[in-house]
Amino acid sequence: MQIYLSVITTIVLIAVVPGCSLVPSNIQEAPIKDTFYQPPAELLGHGARLPTAEELAQEKIFDSHQIDLAIDKLKSVDVSERIAATETLNAYQLPKAEQQLGYVLLHDNNALVRQSAAQSLGLFKNLSDRTLGVLLKSLSDNDQKTCRESLNTLLSNTLRTSDNQDKFQKILGQLRKKANSRHVHHDIRVSLKAFLKDQEPVKSVFH
Repeated sequence: MQIYLSVITTIVLIAVVPGCSLVPSNIQEAPIKDTFYQPPAELLGHGARLPTAEELAQEKIFDSHQIDLAIDKLKSVDVSERIAATETLNAYQLPKAEQQLGYVLLHDNNALVRQSAAQSLGLFKNLSDRTLGVLLKSLSDNDQKTCRESLNTLLSNTLRTSDNQDKFQKILGQLRKKANSRHVHHDIRVSLKAFLKDQEPVKSVFH
């Protein structure tokens, strides 16, 4: 029993005495491996690159092909297919798509398709003067909801051009004419006049 207690005491003393180790001094401890995972550079965003000229050319061809497919669907007798085609065209900010939507807005015989065309044009950042003329003409559409969608697109586009005062004032002048035209629905004229009033310069209260 005394021998057993002596062995335990010795082990405890070795454990608490600084510098003491149960591992022989002539055996080197294996180095601790670094387990930190370093992801590839591509996953960190370092692999990003600009598209090549060839890739840009291929993308342009692809976009043009998609526009052509949508234009073909605009000839369908199925109204839902024609609406889907107008929604496809708004994904491509190209003159060809914009011009086709303008044509649909003026000439399609279904009001729902014309409404969709007007909405789709509202997603284009910079509308051409020709398209603006189409939208202005569409304010006299027989379907009042088509007029409303055309108006919404016109007004949002007008606000986007406010940093170009020449163009901005030109569009406001065209809107003023429509606001006083008897060929435009009364409700549309009221909305136009309210919008135009909001664009008037704020008069100073100081003299």
